[in-house]
Amino acid sequence: MEFPVLAQSLQSLIAVAAALSGSLITAWMQRRASAEQRTAERRRDLDKHFMETVATVAEVIDAHRSAMWTLEEARHGTGGHADEDLVTRSRSTRIAISAPLMTLQIIDPVLGDAAQAAADATYRMYQSLDVEALKACRSDALDAARAFTLAARTCLHATRLRPALPGEGVAYSKSFLGRFFRRRCHHDHVS
Repeated sequence: MEFPVLAQSLQSLIAVAAALSGSLITAWMQRRASAEQRTAERRRDLDKHFMETVATVAEVIDAHRSAMWTLEEARHGTGGHADEDLVTRSRSTRIAISAPLMTLQIIDPVLGDAAQAAADATYRMYQSLDVEALKACRSDALDAARAFTLAARTCLHATRLRPALPGEGVAYSKSFLGRFFRRRCHHDHVS
């Protein structure tokens, strides 16, 4: 008579174990799905921030190049003197380059170098010797800006086409941002 009680106890124990394992598996799957969703959201946010930073850098370099052209053209047309408003505009656009450029250099050093080259080419327009030198400096600045844009486009396309890396974002750590952006672009996208 002990066997039916033992059999019922064993069946009850198996049922409880099955229910527990089922709930553990369900909880694990939900946690994993939630982690993957958070990773996807973080990736979208980082991509958006990256694209905004690149666009801001391109915009402020373009604004400074325009301000430098106007300032230097005015200096050459008036015998070396320029309107104080033009000088102020040139200074404010140069200052506007610093923060987004520094951000980009931190996020992606290679792309940051291309942006720095575009900014440096624009800075060389300052106090050009004559109008021809100003035109040559402006042409160099436009070429450097195009090279930056090409490098940014190459970087963005490379990251959109690559699959997610194994384990990417599953365990978020303080160095996630650094690892993410170090993997964004391969260092061969800037010539």
